[in-house]
Amino acid sequence: MARILTVEQVAEKLQVKPLTVREYLRKGKIPGRKLGRAWRVVETDLEWFLSGKPSMPTGERISALGICADIPGFGMEEFLKEKRKEVELEEAKLRRAAGSA
Repeated sequence: MARILTVEQVAEKLQVKPLTVREYLRKGKIPGRKLGRAWRVVETDLEWFLSGKPSMPTGERISALGICADIPGFGMEEFLKEKRKEVELEEAKLRRAAGSA
């Protein structure tokens, strides 16, 4: 089984800061998987990335934001705007329910 690396271990291997690794993971430049709030990278996937080959073998691991970054309407701003609308609707429902009680 392949070894699973933390952001810090990947940063050490690449000789960059962990913040840089997280940014690359979010953008899909480095293949990885988010487990809860923490990123994990399979060592063989990192080696494939470092080899400079154009694409990953089957079982590619990249972030959803990395996949959707170039698709119109899938940016972070649009997502947040939609979530704000949902929150406002829920808050309005709660206010109406509290007012009728």
